[in-house]
Amino acid sequence: MERNVYVEKIRLAAHSPLDYSEYSNPLVRELVNCYSHAIGATSIHMGIRIGELCEKKSIKQRYWSTNEMDELFKDDMKAIKLSCKSIKKRNLEVKKDDVFDFIRKHDFKPEEFLVILFAVKNGDLSIRDFHFWRYDKENGFTEKRFWNNLVKIENPKLSWPEGILVDLVGAYLMKR
Repeated sequence: MERNVYVEKIRLAAHSPLDYSEYSNPLVRELVNCYSHAIGATSIHMGIRIGELCEKKSIKQRYWSTNEMDELFKDDMKAIKLSCKSIKKRNLEVKKDDVFDFIRKHDFKPEEFLVILFAVKNGDLSIRDFHFWRYDKENGFTEKRFWNNLVKIENPKLSWPEGILVDLVGAYLMKR
């Protein structure tokens, strides 16, 4: 698929409400990754990599820092013209409790959702991968893993990925 067509398909999908019934399609269930799910681009039937949409990171390049991942994600959102605002307290790192406070206090509009980005590390603390959660007012917290069905996270405070091998990169208020 030509690059411009591919990015345009992702942009169109991300600017439409996420159709959760898409997950009954085996292609979506098996091929869509957490990033595609988080931004609502299930119709492309592919996984997306952070930095791919803005063309700043190839699939063979590793991520060097959580700051780099944050910037690449924001650049990807600019590439598909999806509004993305970090939820931070006066330029400080966002913490788990900040995310839950924001959700409790924010009056989500129908076109808004929250995306949470985590960095997954190796034993030497280098970045191995990423993982996303999505929060919609109607559906709560969800996550997607390759080859698995969509997972509704029933107890997000308990299920929150944390520890020495996971870093919270950021939480972002998205607007279609």
